[in-house]
Amino acid sequence: MNPSAVMTIAETSVAGARGYSLAGIRIILIALLLATNLFAVDAHARGAVACPVKDSTDFVYYSGSGTNSISQSWMVHFLDWWKAQDSNIDYQELSAADVAACNLASYPNLAMYIQPGGDAYLAQESIGDAGKTRIKDFLASGGSYFGACAGWYYAAGGYTWQDSYYAHADLLGAYPAAIEGSIRELADYEVGPGYTVASLDNGHRAVYWGGPTIGYENTSELAGLVEARFQYRALPAVVRYNNLLLTSVHLEAYENDRVTGLATAEREANYRYLARLINQTAGTGFFVPADPEPKH
Repeated sequence: MNPSAVMTIAETSVAGARGYSLAGIRIILIALLLATNLFAVDAHARGAVACPVKDSTDFVYYSGSGTNSISQSWMVHFLDWWKAQDSNIDYQELSAADVAACNLASYPNLAMYIQPGGDAYLAQESIGDAGKTRIKDFLASGGSYFGACAGWYYAAGGYTWQDSYYAHADLLGAYPAAIEGSIRELADYEVGPGYTVASLDNGHRAVYWGGPTIGYENTSELAGLVEARFQYRALPAVVRYNNLLLTSVHLEAYENDRVTGLATAEREANYRYLARLINQTAGTGFFVPADPEPKH
């Protein structure tokens, strides 16, 4: 509202009714308007710097729209497990607003941005161009990225989903190869329950829930190093490309947390494997327990 309009109202109502001087009313109203404006400016300034990342933070993971409660729960299970192995680990969750607000590249200790599973369309819509720019700047500065399932879809510039191609405007575009899913013969995402515990060629078994791969029906050219393949048709399941770690399977999945068929020993083996992959990708050296000796 225009300040002069406010003072006109005061002159005809407050001053007329109570006999205050017009000069006094003007002074009071100007003081109130200045205080209100200063409060608004201060609130805006505080909001602009309210980034939850600290100088000690090693990993951040996205928790906004586009990642579901299951994937968030699994990622926290994994990070809590790893922190229990190495107390030096410090991690922080970020909302979409946090991603857009935080200059991730300015934190020297920050090693990796993590994009859990969920819905790549909703993630790119929520993170938007501002958040995408923050993540890309972080990667350009030497940071790394871990994308699980939908986190891999989000990392691409476009993807084929159930035979339809999508190139949403705010996908990260950091992974150059064409990707596709779901692998229907393993678990058709659109047919309940939508997931299975899949066998990999390195002996691990992990939850597959619609994640992307290459060389299935509509894609062929691979970028990066394949760390693990599905036993089914030797399709890529875990890929490292430069400073990106991309998993079609959920190595972070936790047994009996809204899935069945994954044993505790299998989950623990997946956690050790994932932690080693993160150390390799991010250049970190956090402690990872050795695999137990095989029983004879």
